[in-house]
Amino acid sequence: MIGKTISRYKVLGKLGQGGMGEVYLAEDTELGRKAALKFLPLLLTADPALQARFKREARATAALNHPNINTIYEVGEDQDRTYIAMEYVDGESLKELVAREELQIPAILDLAIQVCEGLSEAHRVGIVHRDLKSANILLDKRNRVKIADFGLAKLVGATQLTGEGTVMGTPTYMSPEQVRGEPLDTRSDIFSLGIVLYELITRRLPFPGDNQMAVFAAIKDDEAEPLLRYKRGVSPGLQRIIDKALDKELETRYQHVEELLADLKREKKALPPKTSNIWRPLLVAAGVVFALALIIYVLFLPPGPLPPPQDMVLIPAGTFLMGSNDGNDDEKPEHQVYVDAFYMDTTEVTVAQYQRFVNDTEYRKPESWGEQLQNPNHPVVNVSSEDARAYARWAGKRLPTEAEWEYAARGGNTGVEGKPKYKYP
Repeated sequence: MIGKTISRYKVLGKLGQGGMGEVYLAEDTELGRKAALKFLPLLLTADPALQARFKREARATAALNHPNINTIYEVGEDQDRTYIAMEYVDGESLKELVAREELQIPAILDLAIQVCEGLSEAHRVGIVHRDLKSANILLDKRNRVKIADFGLAKLVGATQLTGEGTVMGTPTYMSPEQVRGEPLDTRSDIFSLGIVLYELITRRLPFPGDNQMAVFAAIKDDEAEPLLRYKRGVSPGLQRIIDKALDKELETRYQHVEELLADLKREKKALPPKTSNIWRPLLVAAGVVFALALIIYVLFLPPGPLPPPQDMVLIPAGTFLMGSNDGNDDEKPEHQVYVDAFYMDTTEVTVAQYQRFVNDTEYRKPESWGEQLQNPNHPVVNVSSEDARAYARWAGKRLPTEAEWEYAARGGNTGVEGKPKYKYP
């Protein structure tokens, strides 16, 4: 393929390969510019449905004209292989960028705003990307974002090439409805973008797993760890933005990417102004003095463990046997699970605590709320899992995972031969 001329494009080298095609760097011999050529893999050439999907990518993306979307130049065929000639972006993906360096909040907001603006244009003309991830969001040498690879894009209202219930996309970036194989709309892209933003902030994915099924379960059931656990300087406003983008319920997630864009712009506007160069030497000197004082304090501080968060207890790391081999147990087989150390509340959430949450956020009140208020020190009841997640986010905490809860309730890894102390939580 290298050195071959296809249409007016001379192939210079291979850029990469993915599930939906091979990509080559080429030179447009007529216009004297570089281009990227994407080919359907040879092994898939005989599949009319895949060819149609590949061409659909071209039709969908060619209809877009926006500085934050990769431009399509031409669609053609060479020896029965369909190709798309598109804009060549000289730069790197956000996946490569975040692996190379830790980004600061202002830079992350700038990138996020550009992605939202490009995605807004796609949604405006009825296109759902369906495979939005950091690897196909490119950044050129001028720090301009380009959303690429609409290979799984779907024109809203167009006939589906895949059967109902088919799961398509990259597992770690899927929305809950995508995992379930349900029909998708633009809100699925918003969830995927929420995952990308979480990744840019923390340099990790919010829903990890050892295998695809574990990732799918996390996307459907688990809450992402708070951003402050991995990144200093995250404001409550930015945490709320990520939480809303990653809301598992469609109706309470951002309904339109323009809403997310507006919140990101407000968050950027609220950032403290950059420090003037005049004050920088003084701040550096103050930092040095503070560092020296901290070193002296630590050297003469008596050794001892850091105190736990208020009203919480440390559950030490360990392994335990989860599930059962009993004939009537629906969680078979019994298997060993490792749990990292974590903190857990020592008491249940009281009505008085939940009332502060309701008053502060104007969140919906649980059933029989009037009766519950008569006993403010009792545990709050009639709270759904969604309500519990909302309360935990407000309190700056999270709900324990199923494994963490069972590990703590069973008595950890104590007992005979490392088995949990209690058979049933």
